[in-house]
Amino acid sequence: LCVSSFSKAWAMTGFRVGWLVHPPGMADLVGNLIELNYSCVPPFLQDAATAALEDGEAFVDNMTAYCREGRDVVVDAFATMPRITDFTTPEASFYAFFRIAGQPDSL
Repeated sequence: LCVSSFSKAWAMTGFRVGWLVHPPGMADLVGNLIELNYSCVPPFLQDAATAALEDGEAFVDNMTAYCREGRDVVVDAFATMPRITDFTTPEASFYAFFRIAGQPDSL
């Protein structure tokens, strides 16, 4: 099974549009599941998803570069802060996990 959405890569969070690839033998089961849980994706969102698939790779590349620049700003700033420890530069995420020296390991 492959399940994915348009949320992050195409900046379509909140649209709740995605896709599922499954073996042909699961078509009826998946159809029943989807019918009960998800239906009626508005046509304008379907059109947006279609446009993303057909013409959206340049957008994804630009968004990836934009996020990478933001990550680099944070990484550079953390490098100047001696109390930031146990930080590893994320390779494929915009989340930063780190410790602050002298602080308990809890929220």
